[in-house]
This record gives sequence, C-alpha cells and structure tokens, in this order.
Amino acid sequence: MKTIVISVEEFQQILDQRLDLALSKLGKEEEHGEETLVTRKDIARLFGVSLVTVNAWMKKGLLPFHRINRRIYFKKSEVLATLENVKKYRRP
Repeated sequence: MKTIVISVEEFQQILDQRLDLALSKLGKEEEHGEETLVTRKDIARLFGVSLVTVNAWMKKGLLPFHRINRRIYFKKSEVLATLENVKKYRRP
C-alpha cells in the first residue's frame, strides 16, 4: 500500500468535490410527492466509502436513518438536508 501525503486544503477540496457530486447525484431524480428511500449500500456507493464508515456516521448521529423491520434506510430528503448543512458550515 502506498501512502500519499496531501495538505489540509487539498483534503478539504476533495471533500467539497465529493459533497458536490453526491448532491448532484441525489438531486437528479424528480420527486412526485413520495419520499425516496436509499439503502446503506447506496449511501456507501454515493460517497465512495465502506459500509463500516456509513455505520460509524450513523452511530455518531451524522447521518439520520430509519429502521423498517430489520433493514436500515435513509430518506433522500434528509440526506440532502444533511449534505447542505455540511457544505454550509465547511466553506469559509
């Protein structure tokens, strides 16, 4: 495994690009009055992280989720709102 060293500013720029990409992917679908639910796998794919990372975000309360029977789902609107809040507070 190769170690890459980047500055904090470069890391911040990468995070901002990922957030923008995630927002654009989630925002492409049109809503017709129904709430869209996404799975943990969808969230992991969207952010390019592992399921372990998604679980950690859930435990820390960073990502709102809902249980339906034994399965976990995320409301698209809540994920979008969370991403907007992260973007708002990340940018100087």
